[in-house]
Amino acid sequence: MATGNRLQRILPAVVALAIIVLAANGLTRMLRGLRLSAVLAEFHAIPAARWGLAALLVVVLYAALASYEVIAIRLVGGPVSRRRAVLGALLAVPIGHVIGWGAVSGGAIRYRIYNAVRMRSLDVGKIALLAAMPYPIGVNEM
Repeated sequence: MATGNRLQRILPAVVALAIIVLAANGLTRMLRGLRLSAVLAEFHAIPAARWGLAALLVVVLYAALASYEVIAIRLVGGPVSRRRAVLGALLAVPIGHVIGWGAVSGGAIRYRIYNAVRMRSLDVGKIALLAAMPYPIGVNEM
């Protein structure tokens, strides 16, 4: 029994470390041909007005994501404050897209955040579904 418990404690850390090593290896291979000076030169070539516009659009995008999450939580009727809903959106959406399978991985992040205030699993699933709906609808319209 003790060996099984130890394995259950150690296995997630070992798997996480393996994923980090594989990701670092892949990133190193991808960046092998780049020189930092060339990358910095390209960044400096971008006009300041474009950087400002990009920053403004990022703020608008994240505000829209947060607003959408608050609306989804209102529709579901969960016991979640606006502040927690914004946190849920600002963590679940970007991390979910980076990891892949945004609805599933973002849903897992939402579950961790909303479960702390005793939101039902089914309601978290509804929110994850509502949050994922605009993407296939938008792609279908193209």
